Amino acid sequence: MTVEYGVRRTPDDVAWSTLGKPLVRRVLAILTTAEEPWDRSTLAEAIEAASGPRTPLDRSWGDRDVEVYLHHSVLPKLDAHGFLDYDPVNGIVVCEDLPITGDEWFEPSAVDDVADFAYQS
Repeated sequence: MTVEYGVRRTPDDVAWSTLGKPLVRRVLAILTTAEEPWDRSTLAEAIEAASGPRTPLDRSWGDRDVEVYLHHSVLPKLDAHGFLDYDPVNGIVVCEDLPITGDEWFEPSAVDDVADFAYQS
């Protein structure tokens, strides 16, 4: 996809670019079922446990360590779009008040459900 400089992004663009990877949806599914903040390393362990064994073909995040990928890519992006609050120094993640929870993040309608939410953030 080519993005022209100065072109305003639509709510669907923001939501789709944010939710386009299964790992991102897994993060949100885990975080929205909890009532307390997570630390980054516990979240990484939960993701690896929920994802099951990985092969080189099904790792959407490549050979990178899950916690490192969360810290440098996934959590800052979700924070920037208002899906969660991430404190990178202390590794604390808080996710509240999202319009969908749990495995609803894996439904095709998830992008539509959060398009306006993501755009307002």
